[in-house]
Amino acid sequence: MKKTISSYTSDKIKIISLLLMISVINWHSSYSYNEIDCLVFNIKLQYLFTGIFAMRVTIQLFFIISGFLFFWNLENISSVFSKMKKRVNSILIPYIIACTFFVFVSLSISLIPPLAKYMNWAPNYLLHESWNTILIHTFFDHGGNGPLAFHLWFLRNLIIIIACSPILFYIHKYLKSYFIIVILVIDYFFNYNSIVTSLLWFYIGACLVDFNMKINLKKLALICLPIFILIIILELFFNIKVPRKYEYILILFNIITVWSAYDLFIPKSFSLKNNSLLTEMCSITFFLYLFHLPFISVIKKFIVMILGKNSLGYAIGYLTTPFIFLFLSLFITVFLKKYFSKSYAVCVGGR
Repeated sequence: MKKTISSYTSDKIKIISLLLMISVINWHSSYSYNEIDCLVFNIKLQYLFTGIFAMRVTIQLFFIISGFLFFWNLENISSVFSKMKKRVNSILIPYIIACTFFVFVSLSISLIPPLAKYMNWAPNYLLHESWNTILIHTFFDHGGNGPLAFHLWFLRNLIIIIACSPILFYIHKYLKSYFIIVILVIDYFFNYNSIVTSLLWFYIGACLVDFNMKINLKKLALICLPIFILIIILELFFNIKVPRKYEYILILFNIITVWSAYDLFIPKSFSLKNNSLLTEMCSITFFLYLFHLPFISVIKKFIVMILGKNSLGYAIGYLTTPFIFLFLSLFITVFLKKYFSKSYAVCVGGR
C-alpha cells in the first residue's frame, strides 16, 4: 500500500524550498570582492548568508529533498522507470529551456549598449564557436564544472543521478544506508567531484524514506539553534575555520537545525492553503530557480547605481535583490499562467 506524505510535511517541504531558493538567489546576488574590497561589513555579511548558510545548507538540503521524493513509494524497478519518465517532463525539458534562455538573454543584453554595463560577463565567444562546442557549453559543461547557465549545475547533476537511478534502486535495496560510507570515502579521498557530492546528499534523502524514528523536532531545535548560532559567531567574528573532515558533520547538523526549527516556529495547525500569497510564492519556486539569472545581475547593479558604490548601497543591493525578483516574478508568472498557461507549464515542468 502506498504511503502518503502528511499535509503538514508537504507544506513544510514547499515553504523550506522557497526559503532555500531565496537563499540561492541571495548567493547569486553577491558582489565580487573587487567591488566590495575593504568593506569589512559587506564581506562579513555576504560570508554569513552565502559562505556559512547557503553553501552548508541550501544545495545539500535540496538534494536530500529530491532524493526523498524520488524514492518515496519506490516499490520496484518498474516504478523507477515510471518516475524517470515523469522527470523528463518535470526536470529535463525545463533544464533544456532554461539553459537556452540564459544564453539567449545574456547575449541579447550584452549586445545592447545601455544594458551591457549591468552585465559582469556574457558568452559572446559562442558567436565564433562550432555548433558542437555551443551545445556542450550550453547544456553540459563550459569548463567551469557546469553549463553556461552556471546556477543550473544542480539540475544537471540531478538529471545525471536520476539517469542512474535503476542502479541506485538495487544498491539501496541491498546495501541500504551502508552505501553512504562508500560515497563518503570516494568524495573525501578523491579530488572534489560535484557529482559524487550531489549523489551523497541525494542518497541520504533516499535513505530517509525508511527512517522511522520518532523525534520531537521542537525539543531538538531548542538544542540545535543555540549551537548553530554559536558556530556562526565563532566563524564570523573569530575567523575559526572548520577542517574539511568535519564539514560533513557540520552540514548535516545545519540541515537538522533548519528542518527542526520549522516545527519550532510553525504550529501543526498551520495550512499553506489558507495563505494565498505564500501559496503563490511557493508555486513559483522552480521558476525562480530556472530564470533568476541574468536578471538579478541587472537588479543588483541598478540598486548600487541609485544608492552609490558604498557599504550601504552594496548591503541593500545584496539583501533586497532576491525579494525584488521574487515579487516581480509573482506578476510575471500570473501573466504567463493567464495568457500562456501551456507554455508556462512546459517551462516549469507542470509545477
